[in-house]
Amino acid sequence: MSCNNCHLNAGQREKSLPLVGVTGMFPEYNRRSGRLFSLGDRIVDCFLRSENATGASESPEELPTHTSREVLAVSAYLTWLSRGSEVGRNPWWRGQNTIASANLIPMDKLDRAKGEALFMERCTSCHGADGQGVAVGDKKPGPLWGDDSWNDGA
Repeated sequence: MSCNNCHLNAGQREKSLPLVGVTGMFPEYNRRSGRLFSLGDRIVDCFLRSENATGASESPEELPTHTSREVLAVSAYLTWLSRGSEVGRNPWWRGQNTIASANLIPMDKLDRAKGEALFMERCTSCHGADGQGVAVGDKKPGPLWGDDSWNDGA
């Protein structure tokens, strides 16, 4: 898995978790951790949670830090992407991916047959009928469930 799995077109595609302008949002309060997060904190959290770069079982000295080469490189890229964006303001695109409460389908109204048909039509070419991923050239999309799947997000 890489950043591009969620942040399409190298973080520049609208409505796909773009990264343009994000550096000006930090520091920002993080509800999960209950504290202010720096840009470095957010990148490390993404490595640990979304990309499963290392796990909680790793020793503390092996976990990515703000001064890790990769974290500094991503910080530099995001800063470059954000040039010209207003500091201290949310980017205009923030929240576009949110589904309005009125449009959410209650769990008891979900149609399993429609969901299965949609999955078979749009997802199996990469994730396979069993959801565990199929090789596409030298890449293999991650499984949708199980030990190697995405977790609870960054």
